[in-house]
Amino acid sequence: MHLLSWRGVVLIILIGLMVNWYLDSPLPDDMQEKWKVRFIDAGMRTYGNLQRLLVSIGIIEPFSPLDRWLVDKFVITMTTGRPWVQKEDKALEISDLFTTGNKIQMRMYEPKTTLHQNRRPVFFYFHGGGFSLMSIESYDAVTRKLARDSGVVVISVNYRLSPQHPYPTPLVDCLEAIDYVVTKSQELRIDPDRIAVGGDSAGGNLAASVSLRLKKKIKLQFLLVPVFQMFTYNTTSVISNRKYFSKTVNNLFQVVFWTNYIGCGSEYILDMISNRHTSSELKKSNYATYVDEEKWLNRKHIDEELKNKDLTQKTDFGFQETPACLKAKMLDPYICPLMARKDMLENLPRAYVMTAGYDLIRDDGIMYAERLKNAGISTDLVNHKSSFHNALTFVEGPLTLGIAKQTIQDIVNYVQLHL
Repeated sequence: MHLLSWRGVVLIILIGLMVNWYLDSPLPDDMQEKWKVRFIDAGMRTYGNLQRLLVSIGIIEPFSPLDRWLVDKFVITMTTGRPWVQKEDKALEISDLFTTGNKIQMRMYEPKTTLHQNRRPVFFYFHGGGFSLMSIESYDAVTRKLARDSGVVVISVNYRLSPQHPYPTPLVDCLEAIDYVVTKSQELRIDPDRIAVGGDSAGGNLAASVSLRLKKKIKLQFLLVPVFQMFTYNTTSVISNRKYFSKTVNNLFQVVFWTNYIGCGSEYILDMISNRHTSSELKKSNYATYVDEEKWLNRKHIDEELKNKDLTQKTDFGFQETPACLKAKMLDPYICPLMARKDMLENLPRAYVMTAGYDLIRDDGIMYAERLKNAGISTDLVNHKSSFHNALTFVEGPLTLGIAKQTIQDIVNYVQLHL
């Protein structure tokens, strides 16, 4: 009896030490709600480990339907505390629509208080997931809360995913969704003159690209922790933040999402991470000025240790010639909005840009916001200094984050003021 008790105590201690080790990932000193964040990061690492195991034993293929189904279930459970999406909502009428062309699924969240109103404003939301993962299901908590709190019709777009459907398909799907709703605006009681587009991460990229295409047909654009360029991976946000969430959202090997989306370049992933993917000539070209942090990055947003450093990029290394496919795609502003010329940025809709201080791609959003301002666009930049890339998705459930609720409330306030 005593021996069993002793073994039990040792087992409990060992389990406790293992759990503590697993949860003890490096976090910034000023990170809020650290234990929740540790569980979030541990949860994401757990899925990553599970996915690699299932791939290694041949049960799933990366970016396959089964892989995506598992990702959705994992994300839904983490962000809501349950593995399913609620079908009913006392404040909302929820229905699915499909475009006539490519049958793109959209989920429409209509506040019940507006059901009998005509010419209602609408907010199209494009989900994140690196153009390769996630869906309207895994983003249901976010889009549902946006509609409920704002009183605005929200339409979440289930665009097709890469690598099976690389660029331009996801962008075309988002444009098709908007066109369908505008065409059916009278039937759906939507005001085609009050359209907002928005999204986070890859969805923020799509929202910016849609705005570049449609210009003043859009009234507001919400660009949340957006990914906007693959020209350089030597930004201050990469330098400072790769030590945090290094096995999840700040893992540099997520460059694979770019190569999925552009349909080429997977053999250059290591070169991209180390900035060898661009030639010395391209590094010295006018395109480099679009991502020049000396010009577009206010130093108040970066770590103290970098504030007095020269941020000029080195240009004396890289391929002798940039691979043709990579070059064509990375310089296309509809793929990488930071590559847009100043004249392309003119006459864009009002922009709300939100970045996270401990996000690997923080500087993309900050530089784009500054370039929008330089082009004369009304732009509001909010940098949540102590936040991280996917924090905004934790708006409900046991891991609800205060920064997520604040982010959604800020968006709601902006929608109600400007849409």
